[in-house]
Amino acid sequence: MGRSKGKGGGRGQGSTARVVSKQHAEDDKMFLRRSREIMREGNSHLQHGRLEHAKLSFEKALQLCKGNSKEASQLHSSLGTICLLQHNFEGAVKECTLALEIEPYAIQTRHRRARAYELNGNLIQALADVRWLVKLHSQAPKVQQPFVALERKLVEQLRTASAAHKVAQLELQEKRSGDAAETVGIKLDRGGDVRLVEVSSRMNYAELKAVALEKFQGLANFNVKVKDGDGDEITLQSREDVRAALKLAKTPKFFVSEVEEADVVAPLDSELEETRVAPNLMEGITESSQQAAEPEKPEEEVYELDDWMIDFAELFKEHLGIDIDTPLDLSKLAWEKCAEALDSAVQNSKSEALLRQAANKFEEVILTALVNLGNVYMCIARKYIDAKTDEDDAVEEIKKADKELDSAKGMYKTALERKGDFADAVLSLGQLEFEKGKISTSFGVPEGHKYYSAHAEGYFLDSIEFFKQSLSLLDESGPSEEEAKGGKDGGEKSEASLKAQAQVMWGNALYELSQCFATAKKDWKPTLTQAVDKFKEAKCRSEEVRSALDMHCEKIDAEDVKVYMKDFVDEEEAK
Repeated sequence: MGRSKGKGGGRGQGSTARVVSKQHAEDDKMFLRRSREIMREGNSHLQHGRLEHAKLSFEKALQLCKGNSKEASQLHSSLGTICLLQHNFEGAVKECTLALEIEPYAIQTRHRRARAYELNGNLIQALADVRWLVKLHSQAPKVQQPFVALERKLVEQLRTASAAHKVAQLELQEKRSGDAAETVGIKLDRGGDVRLVEVSSRMNYAELKAVALEKFQGLANFNVKVKDGDGDEITLQSREDVRAALKLAKTPKFFVSEVEEADVVAPLDSELEETRVAPNLMEGITESSQQAAEPEKPEEEVYELDDWMIDFAELFKEHLGIDIDTPLDLSKLAWEKCAEALDSAVQNSKSEALLRQAANKFEEVILTALVNLGNVYMCIARKYIDAKTDEDDAVEEIKKADKELDSAKGMYKTALERKGDFADAVLSLGQLEFEKGKISTSFGVPEGHKYYSAHAEGYFLDSIEFFKQSLSLLDESGPSEEEAKGGKDGGEKSEASLKAQAQVMWGNALYELSQCFATAKKDWKPTLTQAVDKFKEAKCRSEEVRSALDMHCEKIDAEDVKVYMKDFVDEEEAK
C-alpha cells in the first residue's frame, strides 16, 4: 500500500493468488497449443525449402512452448537441421546437443549431430555418436546396418587423416633437425585389452583419442589417463599432457576409461583441426529437411489375423447393413451418428438455453482476454519506467510508457463496450490512472507535459472514481454463476478477494493523494484518514499500514500514528 505495497496487500490475496495460478496454467496450455501450430507451419516451410521462414517459426514456437520437454527437443532438432542445410555446422551441433540434453534417445537428432560433427571436422565426436547408435540397435541388425557402414567410413576417414598428419609431422621434424624422424611405441589399455601402437613423438591429445577409436571397436565416449611414478591416475587434456606422459617410460601405457557423455574431456579445437578430413558437403544433407519435418516412427510390426476373426468381422458388417466388400470405417459411422444426434438436440426445446449458456461462456473468455492483454501492456509500460537510468532519459522513457498505457486503455474500453458492467475492466482502468499519477509524482518532467507533477491530483482522483464504480458493480452483480457453484469456498471468497483488492487500490490512491495535498500545502490529514479506513476495510496487516505512515512525505509523529492506528486489529489477532 502507499509506496510500500503498490496495489498488493490485504488478507484476501490468497484466493487471488490461486486464481492467478490457475490462469497461468491455462495460459501455458494455450501457449503450448499455439506452439504446436507454429511448429507445423515451420515443418511446412522446411519441406518447401523456405529455410529462413522455417527458422523463424521454430524459434517462435520454442519461446511459446514454455520449456515443454518433448516440443522443445523437436524444435531444437529442427533448428539443427536448418543450420546443417545452411552449412552452419557449429550451430547444428549446438542445437542438436540442446535437443539431446532433453531427449537423449532421439535417434534422428543424434544421427544429425554426428553428420554436423563430421562436416565440421570433428571426426572423433562424429564417430562417438555413430557408435552410440550402433550399440543402441545391437538387437536390430537391419536398423543397425547403415550405422555400421557409417562407422566404417568414419574410421577410415580418421585413419587417413591420422596417417597423413603423422607423415607431415615426421617430415617437418626431419627437415628441422636434419635427423631421421622419431616415432615411439605406446600401449593402449581398455579394461585389460592392451594394444601396442607406434605414434609420433609430437602427437597431440586429439590424435591420441583418434588412435584409440581406430584400435578399439565400439569405443564411443571415453577419456585417456596415465599413471605417474607415484601411481596416481592423471586425465589427459592437451598436447602438453601427452608429451609429458610420453616421457614417463620407454613404452608408456595409456588407459582408456569409458565414461558418460557429459564427462568426456573433449580435445581443443586447434588439435581437432589436425585430424580434419575435407567432407562431402552434399552427402547426407539433402535428406535432413524431409527427416526433420516428419516425426520419428517406430519400426513397423506385422500382425496376423486368424480366419475366425475375419469371418466375425464380415458377419458384423453384414448385420449392420454395410457392404462386406468395402472397408469398415467406424470413424465415419460414428460421425454420422453424432450428426444425427446433434440435429435432434438442436431441434429440442431446451437447446436454445444451452447454446446461450455456451455463448455467455465464450463471451467471458473474450472479456477476460481483453483485460489480460491490457494488463500485459501495463507491464510493458512499467518496464520502460524501470529502465530509466538518469533524468535525461525520463521524457523519452515516459513517452514509450505512455504509448503502452494507451494500448492498455484501449483493451479495457473494448471490454466495457462488450459488457458495460464488467467490474474487472473498470478496476483495471482505475489502476491505469493510478499508474499515471505515480509517473507524475516520480519524474520531474517540464511544465506543460502530460505528466507534469501538478496533474497528479487529477489522475489519483480519476482512479478513485473507477475504484468506487468497480466496488458498486461487484455489489450489484454478486458472484458469477460458475463461482456461485462453489458456495462460500468458491464464489463468495472470490468476490470478497476482488473487493478487497479494489479497497486496497482505493486506499493507495487516497494515500498518494494526501501526499500531493501535503506537497501543495493543502489540508492532507482527512485524506490520509480515509486511506487508513480503506486499508482497515480491506483487512490489511497493521504493520504494513504503520510502515506506510512512516514513509509519508509529512513526518507523522508517534502520537498521530497511534490515532490513525486506533481500533486497527489484524485478522489473525482477532482470532
